[in-house]
Amino acid sequence: MNYRTLGQSGLKVSALTLGTMMFGEQTSTEDSLRIIDKAWDQGINFIDTADLYTGGRSEEIVGEAIARNRQDWVVASKVGFGPTDGVPNRSGLSRKRLFNAWHAWIPTTWTSTTCTAKTTTRRWRSPCPPWVT
Repeated sequence: MNYRTLGQSGLKVSALTLGTMMFGEQTSTEDSLRIIDKAWDQGINFIDTADLYTGGRSEEIVGEAIARNRQDWVVASKVGFGPTDGVPNRSGLSRKRLFNAWHAWIPTTWTSTTCTAKTTTRRWRSPCPPWVT
């Protein structure tokens, strides 16, 4: 597997990234876990998920699958779009929404103390939330 440096982070990530959009719905949990294990065996260390993928189930599966090698994975997760139920602050990129998403994501998939957030219109880097040490 070829590895590349991710931006200016110093992280080495595989040239291929495993996307998990269908994990937990079209792809069963068992198949998803097998796919992640196979990707790991092939040298992939970069995995992509989002809080919206299958209602958060994709992130849970990723967290379960990477648990034994957690320190060696790089996980990209996205936030922004949310349910269209009309409840305020459950979508978008407000500070509250970002912290709520991180708070929900960290317990199941936490892998790094480097937190980077990116949108299509701006990019920023900040310290992780206080509960990430």
